[in-house]
Amino acid sequence: LIVNWNTLSETNNDHFEIEASKDGKQFFKIGEVASIAKEGNSSIQLNYTFSMVAGAGVLMGIPCLSLAG
Repeated sequence: LIVNWNTLSETNNDHFEIEASKDGKQFFKIGEVASIAKEGNSSIQLNYTFSMVAGAGVLMGIPCLSLAG
């Protein structure tokens, strides 16, 4: 699994939580990415990537992902 995203600005941001769901309603956290914005604040575009290797069917059958910051 590879998830790429960018932000145009960030305010008091510490991290992003990556979540997955089987039904699009109930999500569970599968990872976390720290903000690269200096002191959590940025007014320029920043690019992020999250990746993981799904072992033992961890992501099998999970059609929905969510990103929370």
